[in-house]
Amino acid sequence: MEITKIAIEAEIPGLNPRTAAADRELAEGLSLFLDFRSEVDRLLAPNLNTLVNEPSWGLLHTMYKRALAHVEGCFVLFSHNYCSSAEALCRTAVEASINLYYCSLGNTEERIVSYLKPNTNGQDRSHAGA
Repeated sequence: MEITKIAIEAEIPGLNPRTAAADRELAEGLSLFLDFRSEVDRLLAPNLNTLVNEPSWGLLHTMYKRALAHVEGCFVLFSHNYCSSAEALCRTAVEASINLYYCSLGNTEERIVSYLKPNTNGQDRSHAGA
C-alpha cells in the first residue's frame, strides 16, 4: 500500500503527514497497520450477522476498537516526535491486544468475567440491592 499524505490524514486523524511520508519505518508500520485493519474489516463484514448473536461479541469488539485506538495514538504521538509518550502508549496497546487475545480464546464469557473481576472487587457496594 502506498502511503500518501491524503490517505494518512483520512485514515488516522492527527497524524503528521510530513513525518509519516519522510520516515520510511513509520510509513512501513502505518502501511502494515492499515492493511491489518482493512483485512479485519473485510473479514468481519460477511460474518457480522452471526457475530451479533454471540453474547460476548459486543465486549470483544469494543476491546478490539480500543486496542486499535491505542495503536493509532502511538502513530500520532510518534509522528509529532513525542517518543516517550508513544512508547508508554505502545505498552498499553500491547497489553490491550494481549487481553483481547486472552478473552477470545474460547470459554469467552468465563474469560471476560475473569478479566473484569479484579476491577469490580473494590467497587462501592452502596447501591447493592437498590
